Amino acid sequence: MDKEIESIIQEIIANKPDIEGDWPQEIKRALVLIHSNLFEYHLTIDWIKKEGHIFNKCFSIIFKRYVGYYPKEYIISNRLIAAKELLKKTDHSISVIAIHIGFRSTSAFCNTFKNKEKLKPSEWRKINKVQI
Repeated sequence: MDKEIESIIQEIIANKPDIEGDWPQEIKRALVLIHSNLFEYHLTIDWIKKEGHIFNKCFSIIFKRYVGYYPKEYIISNRLIAAKELLKKTDHSISVIAIHIGFRSTSAFCNTFKNKEKLKPSEWRKINKVQI
């Protein structure tokens, strides 16, 4: 992986919530799994529940209570934070960025990005690109 991309991705992974204190163990396990696999294709709610030995049917509701997002929203939010950093600070193509942040296709990434940001990734980049 490109060092520039790797550096930005590692920064996002390291920026996880403080999970000390009275958080349920299943939420702590889920967050560790999410941040350890944030940019991997296999990261799904079912995978998190299986790998984290989470059997609570209300897992997503409990996750939202503690984290502020449902698990899928949390994953997408963190992936889009990384995407915006990569769009802003690199010249990598949108396709390369999409694959590196865990989307299976450029179109899935572009649709998600536009849905959340109300702009295409290329439009967002034009407005926010850091000039060096």
